[in-house]
Amino acid sequence: MGKGDEKLQLAGEASVKEDLFEAILGAVALDSDWDFRKLQEVAEIMLSPEEFINDGEAADYVGLVYEWGMRKYNAPPDFKYIAANEIYAPVSYDGQTRIVSTSPQYFHQGQCGCQIDLPGTQMSFMCYGSSKHEARKAACEQAYRYLEQHDMLFSIVDEIEDPNPEDAISQLEILARRGYFDMPKYEFEERHGEDGNPIWYVECFIDGEEYSFCAENSSKKAAKKAAAFDMLCYVLGIEEAE
Repeated sequence: MGKGDEKLQLAGEASVKEDLFEAILGAVALDSDWDFRKLQEVAEIMLSPEEFINDGEAADYVGLVYEWGMRKYNAPPDFKYIAANEIYAPVSYDGQTRIVSTSPQYFHQGQCGCQIDLPGTQMSFMCYGSSKHEARKAACEQAYRYLEQHDMLFSIVDEIEDPNPEDAISQLEILARRGYFDMPKYEFEERHGEDGNPIWYVECFIDGEEYSFCAENSSKKAAKKAAAFDMLCYVLGIEEAE
């Protein structure tokens, strides 16, 4: 909106919302090559945004499962929708694919079904609801609870593929930037050995963490890397750092 439009508070006018609604649908139509299902989904979200944004815990499962797929396998979950006028029988376990249905019956009159396939697994979940979005939220909740129960959720350990002393300083900073803890800090102290050569003592600590880790080396950089690696092992829980 232009400054003049903002002063007149035109953003809330019905005609402006209508134009915006039409423009968004037009953009989705072009980007999706006129995929009717995508158009319908976007239209329903715009018409009832509170159902997808402010619906408490249940609404979050969709985002949580989507985030899990992208972070774990760089692939979103696959959703399949069953219309209310279609009959669908869940596929039983055949050694390769397992579909978990929360419905005791194959079909509910007047309800929609949603099947979610988890990337990187052979697990699928089918749920029903009064609308396809209600079914989707229910299916995502079932999928998320399965991941939680089987210790498959994305964790801090999955963030770093190869924890190692050489990259420990930058790897700790990566974890800090992703919100797992505060940025690591270092304190340096230069001493001298009996031969008069310098020895660097470096302590690595993170605000809020119970332990700090020290290392010493004639090289300041090597001592810092060693202290950082001990801290990295500690926060990842991959080995006991001394």
